[in-house]
Amino acid sequence: MNFLAHIYLSGGDLGLIIGNYIGDDIKGNQWKDIDADIARGVLMHRQIDYFTDSHPVCLAVTKHLRPYFGKWSAVAIDLYWDHFLASSWADHHDTPLGKFSSEIYALLKENKSSLTPQSRKMLQHMSQYDWLTSYASPEGIGSAFNGLSRRISIANTLHRGNEILEIESEFLREHFELFFPEIKSLSQGWKNLRKPL
Repeated sequence: MNFLAHIYLSGGDLGLIIGNYIGDDIKGNQWKDIDADIARGVLMHRQIDYFTDSHPVCLAVTKHLRPYFGKWSAVAIDLYWDHFLASSWADHHDTPLGKFSSEIYALLKENKSSLTPQSRKMLQHMSQYDWLTSYASPEGIGSAFNGLSRRISIANTLHRGNEILEIESEFLREHFELFFPEIKSLSQGWKNLRKPL
């Protein structure tokens, strides 16, 4: 799961949203040193990642994509899942994606003191270029692939993300639709621990 899915799965709970957003920056037991509500989001982020990486559907997609992306196939899946969530957004959320994205950027900026230095810097770019909304188009997710490819210091083929999406779109969408209801069900348990905003 990438940014959009993690935030969507937080279900409007502020602590879960922040924790899911900064989850990759909190290492080891560092979650014990932050606000308890945000720590819940960090732990939720980790469970979502583990569930995704070990799920049979995602493992099958990883294997299918390996000829294109090699060891970066699991990373590619995260971006593709955000693309299919964004491109079918009306099936998942009542608020239009553009409005939802603007509200999330504003919410994270209002709580900037709870973010990590890395996630504050990322938020500047995310909001300026409206990453969350852009994931809905092939061009937008292609740009996300290109950006990620550049940020990885060793050789990779992630810049081919949009090209591979064209080739494998039907296969990827079919597997997204098999997998996503299960990750939504998993996430509901975290949301039930506290009323959403």
